Amino acid sequence: MKYTVVIRQPVPETVQADLISALIAQFELSPEQASRLAARRSGRLMKPNTRRRADRLLAIYQSVGAQVSLEEVREDTTVLADPYAGERPGLVGPAGNDYAATGPLPVSGAAAYAGGAVAVVPPRWTT
Repeated sequence: MKYTVVIRQPVPETVQADLISALIAQFELSPEQASRLAARRSGRLMKPNTRRRADRLLAIYQSVGAQVSLEEVREDTTVLADPYAGERPGLVGPAGNDYAATGPLPVSGAAAYAGGAVAVVPPRWTT
């Protein structure tokens, strides 16, 4: 499993300097990066990562009294380079390029029953 830290409420400005110092020391961030991370309002603070790294970040935020929690993220989710690849059967090539058809598309559903022709029938409205 992967884990991430979720901030529930913004870190009070009175402790942001301490948080920035801790982030710089623990994660070797630049002052600008640490400042942006400390100023986050809500949501995920990091992309899904190891439990050890998430626990370190969680401990840093909790040490200044921030309202944060640890969230478990499923590992079996994948990011497709071309998320619409499955929607274009019979087409090849990366998104944004001209596609060369590799053959006729399979016929299914109503088109299969109509011998390849599809009739569009408007819906009936009953009152």
